[in-house]
Amino acid sequence: MVLRTTDLGSSYIRAFAMVLSILLVARVLAWRVGFSTELLIQLDLNQNMALEDSYIRWWNEFQSPLIRGVMQDVLFAALAGLALALMGKWPRRIALASITIFLAANLEHIKYNYSHIDLAMLGTAMNPTFVHGSLSLPLLKYLAAIAIVLLVTSGLLRFLFVRQSIGVIGAAMLGGLLLFGPTSDPQAPDWMQTSPLLPFQLESDLPVSSARPETIGLIEPDATTAQTGSYNLLVVYLEGLSLSSLQRGDMTTLIALANEGVSFDNYISRQIITANGLYATLTGDTPSFLNRFVKWEELTAQAAIAQQSLGAVLRDKGYHTAYLQAADLVYMSKDTHMSALGFSQIQGDESWRQAHARNGWGVDDLTLMEETLAYIDTASAKQPWFIGVLTSGTHSPYNVPGLASPSRRVALQYADQAIDTLIAGLRDQGRLHNTVVILTSDEGREVEAGAGFLNDLAMNRLPLIVLHPDLPAQTIPDYLMNTDLRDLALTLTSPIDTATLQTSLPQHDDLIFGNVITGKVFWYDRIEQVLTGCRLRGFACLTWPDHPTLFGPRAMPGEPSRLTAFEAMLKAHDRREGVFAVNELPIRSMASNSKN
Repeated sequence: MVLRTTDLGSSYIRAFAMVLSILLVARVLAWRVGFSTELLIQLDLNQNMALEDSYIRWWNEFQSPLIRGVMQDVLFAALAGLALALMGKWPRRIALASITIFLAANLEHIKYNYSHIDLAMLGTAMNPTFVHGSLSLPLLKYLAAIAIVLLVTSGLLRFLFVRQSIGVIGAAMLGGLLLFGPTSDPQAPDWMQTSPLLPFQLESDLPVSSARPETIGLIEPDATTAQTGSYNLLVVYLEGLSLSSLQRGDMTTLIALANEGVSFDNYISRQIITANGLYATLTGDTPSFLNRFVKWEELTAQAAIAQQSLGAVLRDKGYHTAYLQAADLVYMSKDTHMSALGFSQIQGDESWRQAHARNGWGVDDLTLMEETLAYIDTASAKQPWFIGVLTSGTHSPYNVPGLASPSRRVALQYADQAIDTLIAGLRDQGRLHNTVVILTSDEGREVEAGAGFLNDLAMNRLPLIVLHPDLPAQTIPDYLMNTDLRDLALTLTSPIDTATLQTSLPQHDDLIFGNVITGKVFWYDRIEQVLTGCRLRGFACLTWPDHPTLFGPRAMPGEPSRLTAFEAMLKAHDRREGVFAVNELPIRSMASNSKN
């Protein structure tokens, strides 16, 4: 037989078949994960929707990218099979086990982040805190399913007719890929139409556009002009909450507080990921658009941007400053970075001896709120204070006492109850008459209905609720970026009325923000009412004209182009000089933490 002429040929077919089998089962599971997320959102919006109608609509809308994803898996299996065929038995087994683990982890990433794992992030993913925090029952189920398929395939390949069939089928699939493989769909999510283990870029034959904002719209914060008062300041970051989380999670306490306080309906995060959210809100500077953590990693206490951060300004004005979080402080180097950002006391999971519940991401939200109240209760009445708090219970896998694998909705409701405890405790302590409470998020995780290009736009729309001793209940529809929070918080530490608040808010003509997890950057021209979204790979963009509001309904599809001038502008922003101190060694990078 031709297929048995050499040992290499037989080894190649075995390796190809095993890799393809686990890729295909992971692909099917990814479809299920993606559809389940879509279904849950649709059910929230339309309780009368029939399940079969949703299946049909989903398949009709994304048939081409779904098939393209399978063809990309075939291509990777063909390439990986050749490499594995040249390996010894144990190196090959280790490689297959590594691919299996990666694919299981990638399914979790699609479920919670709507994208493949970025291979450049593998160093961060090996951090002990990240590994411990990411272990969950669903992840183990994915791993078991893929491993079983791998073992079954290995057993079947003992039979000659199976190997012969695989050879014929594999050749046919590769031929079909080369001759008839569907092209990429710029409207569809990348995870549908790409392999997580292959580099991907949309087709290059797109019209080039010179469109770009008049200015990047970023203003360097200036500590010398900062005006502060003497109100206490409490800023609570609820991990991973989008504005839509309040409704979808039935977070009745936060909804009530939004109605009782000052609620900002269009508060937008410049960038996704906790480190970027903390950096932007505390410094007023915009994180990198094209890279994940560059500015966070380069931050030092001597840097100008750190010396004019919210914590540093208030510390220098006589405030006691403290930062409390649920997770351990080593991950993302928060033990060092938060000190650089002006916090005198820094406490994390290591400080909390008892908890209602604890997982790899630290203590539960109620425990953290109780510890926050205990910390505040010891604060001196003669010195104002600024305390920042970061929860982790709504980071997957979720942390709710008594539940091994709680749903996101349950985790959101538990976080809501924790906030109720916090506000009630502040009221009991008699703190609310001279304390400003800001309830917000570090980043968002909820998406809009639909799996199209803009479904993750809502991840950048965060809640921002302010409880202020002087301000009446009101909703502010103006667009506000999370880089504006530093100056807003400083303004709120003084007595203020509604008119003064309104005049203090900046006006943004161009809203520029990114999502490095899904690999996109967005630009909304508020004056011209044009929305543009670009993929970071290849900078292929889609534009929606006649778009009166950023988060309103839009016609599909967008107009494709490549915005080279906009890309150059963002690259120039990411390379900016003068923000960080010269000749300063950067603080330990996130990747280096994986060695701890």
